Amino acid sequence: MTRNDRIAIVPGDGIGIVEHADKAGIRFMVYENWRFQPSCRQIKRLLNDGAIGEKIHVMVFRSRMGDGWGRDAYLNRQPYFRDYPRLLVYENGVHFIDTYRYLAGEIERVYAVLKKLNPVISGDCCYFAQRHFIDRLIDGKPFETNGTEYLRTLAVQDAVYESAEQGTPVYVRYL
Repeated sequence: MTRNDRIAIVPGDGIGIVEHADKAGIRFMVYENWRFQPSCRQIKRLLNDGAIGEKIHVMVFRSRMGDGWGRDAYLNRQPYFRDYPRLLVYENGVHFIDTYRYLAGEIERVYAVLKKLNPVISGDCCYFAQRHFIDRLIDGKPFETNGTEYLRTLAVQDAVYESAEQGTPVYVRYL
């Protein structure tokens, strides 16, 4: 089974989905495609080989220009985005979180300030991810983004929203 980006809309529901798949013996992979982009794979190889140091100290990500701007924000591609009460981290930031975890390891603590800038809003490279999925189906090895692994990314996402609500850094609570 594969799923794109999220495994549940309601925070916490992903746990039940992953537990159900595990108990039923269903191999489950979350389709988190950014970590499979060639540039990320090369950075990981260089880190593992010690060619660029032992740790990543700073990572900067950038979103597509124009996303969410103006009165017609998202109408031509993904109009349902306009109604998401949680949009930026839920739909886009989760990719950054997963990629950072892949390259730099587990995230211990987060601090977030989120701001709504557009009043009309409530709130890539597929081949390599698909290749990984097919290869793991054939060789039986674990998926990099299996359900249990991906719950860790969702824990960071939940901590980001919690931090923004509290206005203070929060520790990530992994299950």
